[in-house]
Amino acid sequence: MSRHRAARPAARRAGLAAPQGLLGLALAAAPALASPALQAQPVPAQPVRPWAVRSSGMPATADPHAQSPAHPTPTDRATANQTTAVQPPIAQSAPRDPFTAAPTGALMRDDVAGARQIPGYTPPGVDLGSFHLSPSLTLRAEASSNVFNRSAQGRGDISATLAPALLATGPVGPARLMVDARAVLSRYARLTGYDADTWALAARGAMPVGRGLLVALNAATARRLEPPYEAAGANAANGGVVLVDQVEAGVEARAELGRTRLTASADLARAHYLPVVQAGAAPLAQAFRDDRAITATLRVDRSLGGGRVLFAQGTWRAIRSLHPAAAPAPAPDRTARAGEAVVGLKGEASRLIMVELAAGYQWRAYRSPALRDYRALAWRARAEWYATPLVTFVLASRRDVVNSPLPAAAGVEVDQLSFKALYEARRNLNLILSGSHAVERYRDLGTAGVGGGAGVGAGSAPAIRSDTVGLEAQYAANRHLMLGLSARVRDRRSASSFLPRQGHAVEGGLWLRFSM
Repeated sequence: MSRHRAARPAARRAGLAAPQGLLGLALAAAPALASPALQAQPVPAQPVRPWAVRSSGMPATADPHAQSPAHPTPTDRATANQTTAVQPPIAQSAPRDPFTAAPTGALMRDDVAGARQIPGYTPPGVDLGSFHLSPSLTLRAEASSNVFNRSAQGRGDISATLAPALLATGPVGPARLMVDARAVLSRYARLTGYDADTWALAARGAMPVGRGLLVALNAATARRLEPPYEAAGANAANGGVVLVDQVEAGVEARAELGRTRLTASADLARAHYLPVVQAGAAPLAQAFRDDRAITATLRVDRSLGGGRVLFAQGTWRAIRSLHPAAAPAPAPDRTARAGEAVVGLKGEASRLIMVELAAGYQWRAYRSPALRDYRALAWRARAEWYATPLVTFVLASRRDVVNSPLPAAAGVEVDQLSFKALYEARRNLNLILSGSHAVERYRDLGTAGVGGGAGVGAGSAPAIRSDTVGLEAQYAANRHLMLGLSARVRDRRSASSFLPRQGHAVEGGLWLRFSM
């Protein structure tokens, strides 16, 4: 129903799945205007014959709303009877081939509530030669009671946002190419210091180079906004936004060995943080966060049958701090070596439940003795329950290490738990209830001689908690026009007054999207 759904047929025709790394971030660089941000997916896949044992349940075009029309015509009855006879309900659906290209949306399946394409309401796109184009333009108006997310003297305002986007997929000789371009222009009525223009341009090409061997190249550049109510954007400035310019290039190779798949990748990325503009004060430098990172990843997937895959993944990263001294106050050098090793299982737990569980170990060793080396448990967990053909529940949790905007704290440990309920109230109306809880731990601020301030002492690591609850309605007027209405309440709080951007806000907005 959303623009991301419209992109799925084109991406699947091109044999491409959503990429990982900065390329995946660049594709989601613009803040989410209606639906959740895209989840990164594995390397683009071609169907593997030994794995294609059964088809995936209900086709993407299946419409449960069409089985009981209010005023059925003979054609409606014939269609409904054919649907009932040929298409099995979700409870009887078979698992998808785990190595077939996964859906590019936010769910693990594309034949369930919240991801299903309804005939007559999906933008057709435009064919230009061998390429398929999916252009769109979104207009959004939003109001917030606390734009800067401050605990005192919070200021509310209204904003207008214009967001054009274009996705192009198609073959170039033996290769398959995907290009994604997006931009978001936001303007506020009074708090003009929060005005921001962000954009993203990403390209990815995949080409078979031998039997069972695929090579993919990717490149991306983006300017992203770090929200002030999240760890990466919670800076100490009096207003203003955190903008970061990112560039990445990488190569991936995948080998199919029967029931085993090997994937290796290498990426080079650079991040540059722009100064934070403050009203009535000098810009707040953020260059101490600039870095260059080299990342190597190796992943092994093994089919267990029945739509389940066991996997193991190891990642090594060399991070070099480019401007450690460029800060409002002396900042420790954030140059480090980091890594992560996890094992997990993904696939169908039952006919109505899909899961992905991964656990392991992550570490980060800093060059500077002023920063605490990081060693901890790593995990990612996600479960999707397709309760009925019209209702889907999603529960997810993960741990990340985020680049902190505070000079004295390099890495912020962030534990997240999120919930989502998606309901197809009508064939062209989706209702989405979402909630999240996050705990951010500023470990370096507990180091003796570092940080300071109220509530921070040697040996104590201050933490901040964030909670968000939101409700959204998405209505498709036709295949080209979509409308949305959203409301959200968020709260960010800590026992330590040293941590910035504590506050709560009530937000609401409406948007309109035109797609071809």
